[in-house]
Amino acid sequence: MEELLEPRLNHLLTLSPFVLFSYSPKSDGSKITFMSENTRGVLGYRPYELYDLKFFQSLVHPDDLPHFISEFLVLEKEGHVANEYRFLHKDGTYIWLYDERKVSYDDEGQTLEIVGSLIDITKRKQSEKVQGAKKNLIDTIFTTTPILFAMKDRASIYREVNPAFSGFLGKPKEKIVGKTDYDLFPRNEAEAHRKSDIKVIETGRMERKDIKVTGSDGPTFLQVINTVVRNSDGFVEGVLLTMQDNTWQKRPDESEIERIKELESFNKLAMGRELWMVELKKEVNSLLEKMGKKPKYGV
Repeated sequence: MEELLEPRLNHLLTLSPFVLFSYSPKSDGSKITFMSENTRGVLGYRPYELYDLKFFQSLVHPDDLPHFISEFLVLEKEGHVANEYRFLHKDGTYIWLYDERKVSYDDEGQTLEIVGSLIDITKRKQSEKVQGAKKNLIDTIFTTTPILFAMKDRASIYREVNPAFSGFLGKPKEKIVGKTDYDLFPRNEAEAHRKSDIKVIETGRMERKDIKVTGSDGPTFLQVINTVVRNSDGFVEGVLLTMQDNTWQKRPDESEIERIKELESFNKLAMGRELWMVELKKEVNSLLEKMGKKPKYGV
């Protein structure tokens, strides 16, 4: 039975993404006593090339080496350790490894050997780097944009606001987070906000509207987009408000006001000129009639 299991086990180890290894501190702590055959597919080296732990250690990225070495002390003390570090692949590139080791003890509590596994986590690390860059970008936009952002939970309690929102209300973030609309706005506005939150949460649909909202400088027209926030399981955790000053759409700017004044002034002048011409034509007709002639203008 064992003769049949061994080839099968070797086959499974070859296909596995995990590199298994062990070494015994009793004999020679600088030598690995076992390493699975899939080492070449993961690290680029044949198993025997990595039996020397000092050579293995030399392939760890210099920036990660101090932490890598310190983890051996943790292993000795706690009997288990997990670590992530960059490792020089045989093709000359660095890959990320997740290294987990566990001490195996005998019945008397003495160390028999250290058993470990390695797996390439480069793709995960690259994804984390991309996600980190995206998060930094989002954080930058969130903190620097003039657009107002706020997140509320299902009970319409504010959980996060950006500096623009704080500035609009004239309150620090600490005075907004944990509060409801009833604490921050006039009652009629707060009730409208709450109704909107409930509608969006129940339907799962975005709501867009132009409303008058009272800030620290008084009422302002805001274009508000209210949409749901879901967790990884799809459960609606609350709403995200995106609000932008819409006053310019409700009120002409100074240049438009000046243009309107110019047009009104021109219209008055034009109307005055037209009236003057009518009177002039009437006077001409009157003179022609006195001369016994037919009036020239039909006014």
